[in-house]
Amino acid sequence: MEVNKVFEGNSSLRCMQRRYSALQFKCMILGLITLILPMNSMLNLAFAEDTTINFDAEVLTGDTLAVFIWPPVDNLSVDCRPLRSGDFRILVSSREVRYGGSQEISLIYIQPRSGGIYNIQILFNSNSGWNGTLGVYTSESEFYRRIGSVSVTSQGYFITLHTINILPRDNQTSGYRININLKAYNIASSNIFFINFPTPINMALFVLVSVAVGYINAFFILDSFFKSKTEGVSKIRWALVALLVLASIYVLYQVYGLVSGGEM
Repeated sequence: MEVNKVFEGNSSLRCMQRRYSALQFKCMILGLITLILPMNSMLNLAFAEDTTINFDAEVLTGDTLAVFIWPPVDNLSVDCRPLRSGDFRILVSSREVRYGGSQEISLIYIQPRSGGIYNIQILFNSNSGWNGTLGVYTSESEFYRRIGSVSVTSQGYFITLHTINILPRDNQTSGYRININLKAYNIASSNIFFINFPTPINMALFVLVSVAVGYINAFFILDSFFKSKTEGVSKIRWALVALLVLASIYVLYQVYGLVSGGEM
């Protein structure tokens, strides 16, 4: 009887040990899963962010480099660093309505105002696939025909340099970096006969201003001429008329520079 009791006691002890070992094993598995899941998420985030896209581009000073991204992206920022002192303008919009309100895009406009090399970095986040276009607005399409396709817009010629298509990543937010090595050439400095022509719409505006200014000048010149024949006109009046003509020429010069996008 005592032997049976001892045997039954040992059996109970071994059973408890097995249960305890099984419990330890389950706890270890749960602990490992708890550790692996966050690590996997961190690895996914690490691999998902900062996808880098590199481009080289060449433009003329005064032309506008344009980057269109659709659908709109988040946390859009642009950094432009000339390798030497240079003047440039930047316009950034994370959400812009285009094409008569049928499409929303993110856009970046960069206009170098002096020749040189500019390092441009565009950063943003997106949780879906996206498309992009890198191009140039210009009035001198001949310079770009060798490097891109040309189309006519209300803002002048648009040269498509590169297109981008990024596939979605299972609704996962990813970081993107577009690096553009931009070379700007000032062709006006190498050709004294270079004239930067405005777009047709801007040219029409310039013609209207020219007609108005010309009408005012013609009125005062003719009025002074006929009065000089009948009543006589003082030298002061003729001097004022001459100043009016010179001021009108200067105004038209500045207006032409404004509508043509050139440095005047």
